Amino acid sequence: MRRALVLIGAGLLLLACNEEKPAQPEEKPAAATTTTAAAEGASDVAKADDAEDIPTEADFEDEAEQQITSANLESELDALEKEIGE
Repeated sequence: MRRALVLIGAGLLLLACNEEKPAQPEEKPAAATTTTAAAEGASDVAKADDAEDIPTEADFEDEAEQQITSANLESELDALEKEIGE
C-alpha cells in the first residue's frame, strides 16, 4: 500500500513539473532598455556588413566564359599568372 502511494505521489509530481506556464513579460529598467537598444543597433551594423556581397567564383564565371576562348586561353592564363605573381 505504501509503495502504491509513493508511486502515485511521484506520478503527480512529474505531471506538475511538466505543466506549461504562460510567459510573463519582464519589466526592464530604463537603463537596461537603453543598453539593449545600443546593443541591437550594433548587431544591425554587423548584419549589414554580412549582407554585403563578397565576390565569389560564380560571380565571375559568366564573364570568364565570354572573355576566354580556346584561341586566347594561353595568353589569358599567362596574364592571370603574372597578375597573381606566380
